[in-house]
Formats: sequence, C-alpha cells, structure tokens
Amino acid sequence: MVSATNERDVKLVQDIKGKPVKIKYQNEAYFSSNLKRHIYFNGYKSKGFTDYTFEIDDEGNPFWVVTLFSKKVGFSGKDATGVLVIDTETGLIKEYTIDNAPDWIDRIQPEEFISDQLYDWGEYVKGYWNFSDENKLKPTNGISLIYGSNNKSYWYTGLTSVGSDEGTVGFVLVDTRTKEAVWYKQIGATEEAAQSSAMGKVQEKGYIASFPITYNINGIPTYVMSLKDNGELIKMIAMVSVEDYTIVGAGNNMKETIRSYKNAINSKGNAISPSSIMQSFFIKDIVSRISSDIRNGNTFYYVLLEKYENKIFIGSSLISNELPITKKGDSVAIKYDDGANELVDIITFKNLNFNLQKSEEQKKIEMYFNK
Repeated sequence: MVSATNERDVKLVQDIKGKPVKIKYQNEAYFSSNLKRHIYFNGYKSKGFTDYTFEIDDEGNPFWVVTLFSKKVGFSGKDATGVLVIDTETGLIKEYTIDNAPDWIDRIQPEEFISDQLYDWGEYVKGYWNFSDENKLKPTNGISLIYGSNNKSYWYTGLTSVGSDEGTVGFVLVDTRTKEAVWYKQIGATEEAAQSSAMGKVQEKGYIASFPITYNINGIPTYVMSLKDNGELIKMIAMVSVEDYTIVGAGNNMKETIRSYKNAINSKGNAISPSSIMQSFFIKDIVSRISSDIRNGNTFYYVLLEKYENKIFIGSSLISNELPITKKGDSVAIKYDDGANELVDIITFKNLNFNLQKSEEQKKIEMYFNK
C-alpha cells in the first residue's frame, strides 16, 4: 500500500489478521484464473461488465469490483446498473445494485461512462439541430478521481465552451457511486493552461505537471498539481489560481508551496481577493530580529516582533520593498493571515521609520492605527 500524499510511505501487506493474502484471480492471469474469463463463465455471458477496480473492505480484505452496465441508446449509451464483487482468492462472485452496494466500495461509475455522458450533455444542450454550436460545452482534456471532506469519491473535470480557448466556465464533480453531478460555475483558466503556468515557474528544471485538482486555498479556487521529473518521481508541488493563472506558487512540500502561493497572491494586491472566511489582523510593533532565506529561487524574510514572540512572520520583497532593508529596532505595521499557526504569512508590510511614497494599502494601514 502506497500513501497518496507521500510516495515514501509504503507498506507491504502479506497477511490480514494472521491470514495470508492470496490473489489468484487477476486481469493478466492465465486460463480459469483470468478475471474476465472467470466472470464470463460464471453466469455473465450475456451481460455487460467493465472497469476492474482493486479495492479493500473495512477490514483490509482485497476484492475486485467490476461494474455491470446496460445500453440505453441502441448499441451505445452505456449506463452503470450495479457491481460485481469478486473475492481475489476464492473467486466468489456477489452481485449488488447501485443502491445496496457495500459502503466501502468507492467506484461504481467508470471514468469512460462519465466522460462520454458529460460530452453528450454539453453537445446536445440545445438539442440535436444546433449546427451553430450555441451554448455548447465540453469537458476539458482530463478527468481525475478525488476525495471530498465527506469521505466520498468524485470524478472531477473542468467544463469549457466549444472552441479553442484556454478558459473554463466551471468544473463538475460526479459522485462515483450514484452519478449525482454538481456543476460549480467558476470562470477561469483550463487545467492545461494551469499546467503550462506551473511548468513555466520551474522551467529550468524541466519538470512535467500532473493533471491538476481544484482546491479551496484560503477561499481562493486553486489548481493543485505535482511536478515530476523524467523518471515520474514527484519533485515539487505547484498551486495555480483558477481565476488568474499567472499567480503561481511552488515548493518542495505542501507547506512551502502554500507559503509561496500566498506570497504570490499578496504581491498582486487587490487583483484577487480571498474569501471573507479567512480572518486577517493588523498589528504594530518593534522588530526584535529579522533574517532571510532562499527557497526555490525566492528570498523570504522572517521577522520576529517584541510583543509577538510566539509567531514568526514571513514575507518577500514582492509584498514590500521595505522588507529587505528593515532592521532590528524598526517600528513596523503588518497585516497578516489568521494567526492560528506559529508561522504566519504577511499580506502587507510597512516600515514606519521610513518616509517613502505610500501606496493606497499603506495609507489604509496608517489610517487604521491613527484612529
């Protein structure tokens, strides 16, 4: 078993509760041990079945989960009707409808079926006789399996208008069990545009971006993807804003990536506004220590304040040109994100010892403290 978030977290499972694990029936096995042949000759010669998924139950026992389907439109229009659960050792087959399938089964709706049905929905949105392509939509080039906070799995893909643009009109999440679909209308860049932007961030390394997934990062719709080398090993993680794919953050791990991404967002000023659910604070204090560190070609400044010894404030010169020339003893005003963690990211920074031309944001900070 390999962790989905850490490729180094690998476990070899040879027994479950003291019983050795034996996998006899497989897709590539010979003769009667071949999974497809085993299903075919055990009562399913005249039924459609596809999508052989290896899953484990709540106790860790391995099974093959195979989708049963019927054709709704002549010889086409495949639609899932249920599943077969096959014991990998004994070959025992159990059939379930979609409604009564065991809860531990994640995947009933095959990727191919969802992709085809989304394409048909977008193609015939105005009926068959729509040669002008009015309001036609199509899935973007890629579909992936994701898991929600409710522990359910979903097929994810973006939606774009028919034509050759790099913009989306939203994305779709389809329940992998019930096929219930939700369309989230979010205008922005396509996954391919986001991949190109992420690879351009580290173009000197020649990494290839994986197909991205959309996450809510600090209230901002964000594409998250891994960056892999030629050996398909994950080297970095990248985040790209859905609304503005020029806003990119990259790092060696998730914490570095989030910090780099926040820094890119904050350097854009009001070009992109985080959700109001993300609380920010204004503070004014004296610098007790400041130092810099270079990560992935970016210089970050770490600031300690006299009254906030339990927090380290992090930002870059993209946020303020005054950060690199700030020193111990300077009076500063800082706006930062929710301070629940020890490391907090600076949104705006002003050295009150300097009398430089003030930006609108800096004027707001000074008005706040002069109330």
